[in-house]
Order: sequence, then C-alpha cells, then structure tokens
Amino acid sequence: MKEVTKMICRRRRATSVLALAALVLLAGLSAACTDEVEVEVRIWSFDRYVTGYVKDAETGLPVAGAEVLVECSDESGLYLGYTDAWGYFEVNVGEWDDLDGAVFRVYSIRAAGYYDYAADETWYGITAGEDEIYTGVYLLDRLP
Repeated sequence: MKEVTKMICRRRRATSVLALAALVLLAGLSAACTDEVEVEVRIWSFDRYVTGYVKDAETGLPVAGAEVLVECSDESGLYLGYTDAWGYFEVNVGEWDDLDGAVFRVYSIRAAGYYDYAADETWYGITAGEDEIYTGVYLLDRLP
C-alpha cells in the first residue's frame, strides 16, 4: 500500500509541475500580446529549370560536359549549367516567386572541340503550374 501512495504522490507532483509550466507559458504569451511582434512568413516556391540537349551536329551523339548559359529577360544575369553524359542539361534559373512572368533563352553553349553556339532570338516562358522549359536539341559543329 505504501508503494502505491508514493506513485500517486509522484504523479501529483509531476502534474503540478506541468500545470505551473503551463501557467508560466501563458503569462509569457499574454505579455507578448501587448508588445509588437514581427513575423517573417516564407511561402515555399519551386525552382524553375531550363532544359534541353546538346549533340554533335555530324554524328548526333551527345556532347558531355558542355557549358550552357541561360539568359533571363529580367536582366538578372546569366545562369550556368552543364550537360551530363547524355548531353542533357538542366539549368536552375530561380524560384517561381522571383521570376514571375520572365522568359528565358539559351544564351551560349561551349564545349571542347566544338564551335560555340551563340544565342538565337527564341525566348521561352514557363506556363503556370510547370517548373521547367524544354528548349529542344542544340547541334554543335566540330572544330577542324
């Protein structure tokens, strides 16, 4: 019987401590309500990507390791990416909120042993609900 009484006392003490902690927390919150509080809210956004392929103009084989620069219409600068072993590139051009209404183009492509690709006047926009622009296949001519 003595053991049961000790357990009940411990539970009451623990409950009392929790109740006291809750009161202290509520007092702090009510005091905070009278002061100005600044809160920064971050709305999560998804990154946007400009994608495509770079291939050898003669053989049609992928060009790995090519440097791809993408330009944004809002003049925020150039975005850099590289092709993988399959010639595929995926250049991160920022978040949805940052670039609303912006359009993009492949500005240049450089690869060892090839002539550089210079920008054409084709600009691409990302439609609502999408996170990437597929710009197509770029063919590079080999240097002699």
